[in-house]
Amino acid sequence: MIASRFFSGLIYSGLALFGGLWIGYSMVQTAWSLGQDPYKNFDIFTEIFQLIETKHVDSPSSVELIHSAIDGMAEHLDEHSQYIPPERYKIIKKESDGWSIGVGIEVNKERTILRVIPSSPAAIAGLMVGDQLTHIDNQSIKKKSLHKIHNMLKGDRGTTVVLAFLRDGVERTEELIRDNILIEPVHVMDFGDGNIYIQLDRFTKNCIVDLQSKIAALYASKELRGVILDLRDNPGGFVEEGVQLVDLFIEEGVIIKVQGRNDEIIKTYSAEKSSQDILKAKLIILLNGNSASASELSAGVLQYYKRAKIIGTDSYGKGSMQKIYEFENGGALKLTIAYYLMPSGEGIDADNPLKPDTIISGHLEDPKKDLIETINKLNIDEKKKQLIIQRLSMLQNNKSSPSIPRSDDMEYRLQNDLQLKTAWNQLTNSSSSNE
Repeated sequence: MIASRFFSGLIYSGLALFGGLWIGYSMVQTAWSLGQDPYKNFDIFTEIFQLIETKHVDSPSSVELIHSAIDGMAEHLDEHSQYIPPERYKIIKKESDGWSIGVGIEVNKERTILRVIPSSPAAIAGLMVGDQLTHIDNQSIKKKSLHKIHNMLKGDRGTTVVLAFLRDGVERTEELIRDNILIEPVHVMDFGDGNIYIQLDRFTKNCIVDLQSKIAALYASKELRGVILDLRDNPGGFVEEGVQLVDLFIEEGVIIKVQGRNDEIIKTYSAEKSSQDILKAKLIILLNGNSASASELSAGVLQYYKRAKIIGTDSYGKGSMQKIYEFENGGALKLTIAYYLMPSGEGIDADNPLKPDTIISGHLEDPKKDLIETINKLNIDEKKKQLIIQRLSMLQNNKSSPSIPRSDDMEYRLQNDLQLKTAWNQLTNSSSSNE
């Protein structure tokens, strides 16, 4: 009976596995040509599979085991390749169309809220930028990865999730109901006098077409004098959109090259002339450690052609291309298949991120230092003050990506966002000197 259940489960799971991993066929052929047996250790896999399925105290299902095996195999390749289970992939596909189901917050690896989407369940409940999550549905998230936290926040529309968080050192709890959230990745604000601010949160499908429409509603391209392009916390997305963004600001030249196996250049993207090209406006780009993939590539190309100056901190360092392979079970494999090269022939990775022209740390880049400066200004007993500072200085200093003040009030942003203020000063000083 056990053997029958094992082999029926193995056959079912094996069909899904091998049907989806047809992309490994060329590797198998190569191994055979070298006189190697690519399946030499597969009998060990089946033996372990049987032992876990039949002996583990929790009786895991064969489907769960296969999914875990695929996940581990993909994770072993590189940090960006991964197996995406069916339920998770449904959410990802919806997000690529501009929709999400969740509570409407974005957090960093320190579990601090970086953004609260307007009119979202989180915004309605009163969560704020700077709040630090501690528990989700009574589960501590202290040791959970950012990927796991994002999955815990998502779920079916109408379901509830309880969030515990710290605000000013006090723990609070809110129960939220997950809902559809429209993701608007493109925000354009008019500074006046031909100057605009663009906040691009991610590269979704047709986002650059949307950007062009919003710019055209304010100014003709020849009327633009200055542009601040904010790519901070932009994780990337569709690289073709990043190419279109670059193409909007240059008239000609290679944008990026795609390098496949054996260093073969498999595709080259180049700029094309257009009447909508923005060629004369001063361009300043804001970048930080969460700017990845298409955002750092587009910024790097514009920097290479001396079309833009970059302000902020080093980028994330991701210059690889992933492709999605869908399976009949509704899941998918996101697999790294190539690298991107800048026009110079150089790539971007964790050891070689994009460097800004002007290095400006973000808001609360060093939280401990900020606290010590605040304590020094307090009107309290000097001995107590020194004791607090001494104890605080003993704590480990975990620098994290700073929270960016996001507000519809641009004056507020300029007062509380040093990187944006620096960009604005460079933009206006340049405009004044050109008059």
